[in-house]
Amino acid sequence: MTAQSLDKTRWKLTTYLDGEIETFVPGTVEVTLSFDGGRASGRSGCNTYMGPVTLSDTSITFGQIAGTRMMCSPAQMAVEMAYLKLLDQISTWRRDGDKLSLGDDIGDVLASFTLAS
Repeated sequence: MTAQSLDKTRWKLTTYLDGEIETFVPGTVEVTLSFDGGRASGRSGCNTYMGPVTLSDTSITFGQIAGTRMMCSPAQMAVEMAYLKLLDQISTWRRDGDKLSLGDDIGDVLASFTLAS
């Protein structure tokens, strides 16, 4: 897939690496990621976020992320903190149909998404 295959798409986080533990996103928490012309945005569990993103055919780099600062339930805040921390570690991506995997530079998957409708 090319980097253009991500433009104008919206994804929903299903699992993420929390420390060394693959963690499923609770049903009460929504984390999304949208790509639009060099910008990434979405819901981070409690708040909304946005920032620049640079994509090539296999690499991805998130720039400085800005977000709102509301307080939510402890479950939402825990997912949000883990997710936003992961964005700094992500450097690779792979799309397989309606699945998106974001990983680190050694190939470990840090976050998995499904295509949102």
